[in-house]
Amino acid sequence: MHRRQGNGSVKLGSADAESVRPAPASSVRQVNKDQSEVHHDALEFPNGQIASTQWGLVFNVSDQFRSTRAERIDEPSRASGRSGIGFDRVQLVAGAYRTRSGSTLLDGRSEPRTIAMLAARGEQAIGSNAYWGVEAGGATQSAVSGYAEFLGIVGAETELVHNTLTGGVRVGAGMGGGGGVRTGGGLLVKGSLYGIVRLSPDLGVSLEAGLTSAPQGELRAAHVGLGLVWALDGPRSSGVAVPPVRTEFGAGVERYDAARKSGETRAMSLATLRIDRFVTPNVYVTGQAHGAFAGDAGGFTSAFLGAGWWQPLSPRWHVAAELLGGAAGGGGVDSRGAVAQAMLHVGAQLTPGIGVRLGVGRIEALSGPLGATVVGASVVFTYGVTAGN
Repeated sequence: MHRRQGNGSVKLGSADAESVRPAPASSVRQVNKDQSEVHHDALEFPNGQIASTQWGLVFNVSDQFRSTRAERIDEPSRASGRSGIGFDRVQLVAGAYRTRSGSTLLDGRSEPRTIAMLAARGEQAIGSNAYWGVEAGGATQSAVSGYAEFLGIVGAETELVHNTLTGGVRVGAGMGGGGGVRTGGGLLVKGSLYGIVRLSPDLGVSLEAGLTSAPQGELRAAHVGLGLVWALDGPRSSGVAVPPVRTEFGAGVERYDAARKSGETRAMSLATLRIDRFVTPNVYVTGQAHGAFAGDAGGFTSAFLGAGWWQPLSPRWHVAAELLGGAAGGGGVDSRGAVAQAMLHVGAQLTPGIGVRLGVGRIEALSGPLGATVVGASVVFTYGVTAGN
């Protein structure tokens, strides 16, 4: 498993890693030159039957990471282009696939004619009308729980009604599988037409329709989606000095007793990643990814989007509460797609930019037997971003 930033590569369990940390105020972290690399990997699930080796080719593109130190978040500054994680726009999309009549799943059951989906996108502008990005989605339907997809996307759009309506086209290619859906080797391609109605300078609502296909498998479907569009950063400098937006990145672990498809319930441990963006001094929105690493549930993953309230008690201590919704599946866990999770946290700042957080809460499957008390711990990195236009 890899996390790549520029030409740096972080491999779990390896000390050969480029550190990623907030840069000093009003500075730019510039990663090294673009490069390509060939790598050879070995993959094995200790509690499963998956074991393989493979060769890969990776092309790394350099980018900038602009940020403000946590202790200077309250000081107004002038944005100099995009900052933070580098996405100019994010979208949360609820939709559905309409599959072909007569299609079957891998176990011989009939494939559902309608598959409910939840997806998130991050996009970065290319010039005035084009963009590229990434898209991650999963099924929220019990019959195909565990189905997930990850794609790279490119698109182009134009303003149809000034400051009100935008129309565009988007294509994507990547991988999809799980949940018994017949995607063959996993290759997935999608094409969509969409419109965005602007509600404010930062928010809009999108409506899209298109086609999805697995060229090496049997999945062929029409898709529709309704999305919330949020403009974050921009590539051009702004002329007005404003306080940076508080942003947090966290990594940690969670543990709970998970209902299994075999009928038993066993403890499961998960690694967690999260990114939070504050929309007011106390309210934040969050995106999180969780994956099992212990408890005989290899392959179980969950993705959440939600919101929370952050309340300082002193300069060092704070409490927080959050409500999450998303999709989960795989690893023999009986989640059946859509899940919700509520958490309460107590946190302490070790430095202005680094804190620790302990949490307790509850996870529930909307239509399955999964339901358990969750305990967790995480390390949180705080920094500020100044959005360009």
